[in-house]
Amino acid sequence: MQLPDLYRVLDATLDRLDPDDAQTFAIRAREIAAMTTWAPGVIDPQGRAAALSLGLEARLQALFQQSGSNTLAELHDALSQLRVTIKQHDDDLSPTVADTDWDD
Repeated sequence: MQLPDLYRVLDATLDRLDPDDAQTFAIRAREIAAMTTWAPGVIDPQGRAAALSLGLEARLQALFQQSGSNTLAELHDALSQLRVTIKQHDDDLSPTVADTDWDD
């Protein structure tokens, strides 16, 4: 499962996830996060994946508050960590002005 697939399927099924599915998606999110460091280029240059993740995380938080399901909390945390991992990867590959000035 690739990143766009994960977000698309979660968006379509989030409100009716059973605990086993939530746990499976959390595993997939952690697997994608582990592969992120191998990506040859920037993953989310326009921030679309981050925006999708933040929306899913907010929905998961609301669902968790209603149900108290630990698997929903686990999925929330896995998506959050995936988002942070992608951001860190992209930041590492995107030079800033400060990064380019140190040779002078």
